[in-house]
Amino acid sequence: MKKRIAICFISLLLLAFAFQTVCYADEPDYAGELYGSLPSLAQNALPDGITQESVSERTGIKGILLMITDALSGQLTDSRPLIITMLSLCVLGSLVSSVCEGLSCKKNADMCISIALAASLCTILLPTVDGIVSYLSDMSVLMNALAPISAAILISGASVTAGAASSAGMSAVAAITDRLCVDVLTPISVALLGFSICDCMGGRFRAAAISGYIKKAYLTLIGFMCTVISFSMGMQSAISASADSLGARSLKFVVGSSLPMVGSTVSASLSTLGASLSVIKSTVGAGAVIATLAIALPSLFYIFVIRFSLSLCAGVSSLSGSVECERVFRSFFSLFDMLLAVVALTAVTAIIVISIFIKNSPAIGG
Repeated sequence: MKKRIAICFISLLLLAFAFQTVCYADEPDYAGELYGSLPSLAQNALPDGITQESVSERTGIKGILLMITDALSGQLTDSRPLIITMLSLCVLGSLVSSVCEGLSCKKNADMCISIALAASLCTILLPTVDGIVSYLSDMSVLMNALAPISAAILISGASVTAGAASSAGMSAVAAITDRLCVDVLTPISVALLGFSICDCMGGRFRAAAISGYIKKAYLTLIGFMCTVISFSMGMQSAISASADSLGARSLKFVVGSSLPMVGSTVSASLSTLGASLSVIKSTVGAGAVIATLAIALPSLFYIFVIRFSLSLCAGVSSLSGSVECERVFRSFFSLFDMLLAVVALTAVTAIIVISIFIKNSPAIGG
């Protein structure tokens, strides 16, 4: 009898040691995995890697303002040659239009000036579309890298259904940027540029109205999909978090009841593991938000600067009396309004999805 009691006691001690070994084992380097898969632009925003120190420094008011200032100043520097070129074309078009004033061929001359100006603007503005497509590709890479990592962190904390919902939401954002944005944006942008040239020819063909319809339809589709993903992930996370928490509490109760001598130790170990995973989750999530801002802000500011330059050129043309040149510059407004909305929608949706992931606490920590 005494031997059996001794054997049971030793077995319980070994079981407790095994539980503690599992609970206190080193966690996989989730932050390192995410950092290694980030685009170079996002890695530069976190030069020391995704650590508590670097994330805390970057998420403060000073860090955010510094990131915004750097992005804005960098895009002002990069877009300076483009702005000077557009202003030069504006002045040149206005001068040629004023020279042709009073000539019998004034109408034909204005149409030739408008077409030449629109074609020149298409040539210098088309690389901007490629830059936005590159941004969307980087965003897709970030979401695809974060999806399995977020699922692994939540599953490690016994939040199985929440991990599945988080991974599905991030994969959906990556799919939107891949399908609706990367694959479709370039053809639509080229079509809008073509309609801008057609609009400069005048006549009864209402190219500007067609451009407006295409832009509204495209943005409505993207906005609807982003709203559905954000709402669906929020609801799934709320429901699955409750189910996971209930399951984890039941497991801890069963362990505590079945192993009265070591149940409290195992329960404390699980709670410690949950707290550790919460810190890791918050660090990885905050690092992903910083990476999203680092990728999105330069593109957002660049489009804003170009859009402002087009407005400035349209205003200068209006002041100089060149109505045709003003119409040319205004015909490009739809394209850059659409690009601005696409960048803002994808970035905001990504941040919402990441925030929902951060809000989910590991079930074993409850």
